[in-house]
Amino acid sequence: MTIDNNVISAVGLFLDIFGVVLVYHFGVSPTLYDQSNGSLIIGMTEDEKATAKKYKKFSKWGLGLIFAGFILQAIGNEFIYNIFKNLCSFEMI
Repeated sequence: MTIDNNVISAVGLFLDIFGVVLVYHFGVSPTLYDQSNGSLIIGMTEDEKATAKKYKKFSKWGLGLIFAGFILQAIGNEFIYNIFKNLCSFEMI
């Protein structure tokens, strides 16, 4: 079963769009609270800490989806797809 490179590019585009929506909504904000080094803005409540963690998590997911979508679009590109296909089909002597 072969997957058409247009399908790969389309899936990559949808991942990009979804990632951009996440980044737009949650933003890439500076660190407000980080347990690893104990940085904390004075006066943050537990709810604000939870919200900061949630925003940080979803913004990282958004950036990851954008990166994954870019990779899929590059693989779906005809020129890069042929290079990748030729590299993966070499014969061992």
